[in-house]
Amino acid sequence: MDIPTFYRVLARFKVLIAAAFVVAIVLALLSYVKVDLSNGVKFKYRTNETWASSTQLLVSGKKPTYEDIYVPQAQLYAKFVLGDGVGALMLRDGPIHGLLDAGPLPATSSSDEFLPIVNIVGYSRSRVGAVVLADRAARALQQFIKQKQIRAHLTVVKHGPPKLMSPRSKTLPVLVFLLVMAAGIGLAFVLESVRPRIHALPDAPPSTRVERRNDRRRNKRVG
Repeated sequence: MDIPTFYRVLARFKVLIAAAFVVAIVLALLSYVKVDLSNGVKFKYRTNETWASSTQLLVSGKKPTYEDIYVPQAQLYAKFVLGDGVGALMLRDGPIHGLLDAGPLPATSSSDEFLPIVNIVGYSRSRVGAVVLADRAARALQQFIKQKQIRAHLTVVKHGPPKLMSPRSKTLPVLVFLLVMAAGIGLAFVLESVRPRIHALPDAPPSTRVERRNDRRRNKRVG
């Protein structure tokens, strides 16, 4: 099918194409968000994002021999973050929404050596939630170390900026939009084949053309 014919069919059924466009937009949006009517009209996303934020704690004491003492302690304290003791202290401030991970901070991104720093990472569905979760875990670890009377100090040295780990997928809304538009265009061509426009009459046969030419000559003579 040539392009002029394609656009001619779309122009003829422009109302149908416009309706399909509106329906495609609405269905694409509804596949991305949902309407909550429980307390007024609110829109909520159907899928969630995952954000991560880190809080780093320096392990130190009266005699900081980092390589021999405090690096293994950082590994141990990272285990405490994921244990029941720190989790119980966190629950005193409210429910835990998200996931936690912890470990000693590598000296470099590709190094097998570690620093005497506990790196706590909080994963949540929002930017703020990730930051709050990591900070809560850091405070709970400090409190846990103090309660257990472990001779070490944990000092916050860095709050990492939250990072978006898994954004909401837009594949489904785009797919819904394309499918609805394809269905609308396909319906327009089906209607075009069922109800084609009246085409121009074919050329008259040669005998008819000769008769018309003779009539025109006679008219000129009479005139």
